[in-house]
Amino acid sequence: MEAFKLLILALLGAVIVSLGVGLYHLVRGQSSGPPAADAEAAARHSRRMARALTIRIALSITLFVVLMLGWATGLISPH
Repeated sequence: MEAFKLLILALLGAVIVSLGVGLYHLVRGQSSGPPAADAEAAARHSRRMARALTIRIALSITLFVVLMLGWATGLISPH
């Protein structure tokens, strides 16, 4: 039971970390200099931000499935 709760907390933490990584790359990807000089850096940050979004979606779906399995097996119950 405790391991299950730790798994849920770890997944929630991973979602939050992925959200932070996406925010970092969103902010860093905005260029303030000449367009030609920052185009490659902006594209790199855009790809990394998209990857962070993909990871966050996968983690959220995994968390949802784990919660449903925990509820179905009786490891967790609604109040």
